[in-house]
Amino acid sequence: MTTRRGFLSGLAAAGLAAQPMFRESAIKSLFRANAIAGHRPATSLADDESYWAEIQRAFDSDRTMINLNNGGCSPTRGDDP
Repeated sequence: MTTRRGFLSGLAAAGLAAQPMFRESAIKSLFRANAIAGHRPATSLADDESYWAEIQRAFDSDRTMINLNNGGCSPTRGDDP
């Protein structure tokens, strides 16, 4: 039987193993967004354009395509045709 501690340790290891799948610039954008957010509540971040601009930079999506089915789509990759 798996313990909670074992489960969380495995989850953390899986997250570290998946990190190379992300572009380095995406991870940097998320760190910059985190620095902008600080300890402010979500309600104050909702209108912060600089925060959302950093979040937007972390994604590779095509700005000309409108995706109406976001629920089942995997993250985009920069090397897809």
